[in-house]
Amino acid sequence: MKTNLLGAVMLSAVVIAAAGCTKNGDEKKPSGDPLTEVIIFTYKNDAGYRSVCVMKPDGTGIRVMHDENDPADASYPEISRGALSPDGTKAVMQDVGYNLFVYDIAGKALTKIGTAGDTWAPDEAVWSPDGSRILYCNWADQDNTTLETMKPDGAGKTALTGAGYNFGRPNYAPGGSVIIASNMAGNEYICSMSSAGASVKKIIEAETDEGVDCAFPVTDSRILYFSKKDRISLCSAGIDGKNAALLETFGSQYIDCDYLCANSDGTTICYTLLDGDYKSHVFVRSLSGSTLGTAEQVFTGSYTRLKFGRIKQPLYDALPALQDI
Repeated sequence: MKTNLLGAVMLSAVVIAAAGCTKNGDEKKPSGDPLTEVIIFTYKNDAGYRSVCVMKPDGTGIRVMHDENDPADASYPEISRGALSPDGTKAVMQDVGYNLFVYDIAGKALTKIGTAGDTWAPDEAVWSPDGSRILYCNWADQDNTTLETMKPDGAGKTALTGAGYNFGRPNYAPGGSVIIASNMAGNEYICSMSSAGASVKKIIEAETDEGVDCAFPVTDSRILYFSKKDRISLCSAGIDGKNAALLETFGSQYIDCDYLCANSDGTTICYTLLDGDYKSHVFVRSLSGSTLGTAEQVFTGSYTRLKFGRIKQPLYDALPALQDI
């Protein structure tokens, strides 16, 4: 009887331990609220007011995160762009004066983490895949922009690159070990480097003066980018710049490109093309290997600063809908 009781106790202990561990013995963390995939972007209405919004990848369900015309948001009225944190609870935001903030979505609270000055003017900020750092380009010297990172509380500013480049639109590859950035002074080249800024390499160089732009790492082994040779074209290449290939050339009605991004597994892309009146045309389409799905135009108008991200479902549900679209 004692043996059976002891065995039952031991079995119960094993079951309890197994319920709280993964097969590798790590403690299980509660899954929490589900994350929903969205595109975060900046919308400017006809009156000129900006709103940082999120929408579903098909262009529906537009919700407002920050509205400069909302009295509750008036303390920081000119937020120009944002990027969602990997855990879906925050966004890093930038105002038109190059000041940097972290926005708590649940509390609708902006916390300034950096003030622009003569030597520091952050732009194009994004989160590292693990959420521990914020990557941005420092535009204080616009003839020699550099890449830097900082902690989400504003501490630990670290320069990744020095003089000799002019970087913009940096993005981490999904695994977080590689950064891809475009040259912003003439769109002459695309570079790769380690997440620590080491081993900076020009991996794509423009064939013409029109240049290359908007490079984005869709996977750890592959990038997409725009070529401006003759007409605007979407191209792909390895993360090392090899095996470059043309995917599609767009119609002559589009005179420029602006922003290119992909979701976390690289199966859906979003980009903006500009027409002769510089009106933004936002497209979403699937991507499988080198095969592009049908381009779905989800919006036309003043939409910009596009980034894929994920947000906790209850936080998304609690955001107000955009009314004036």
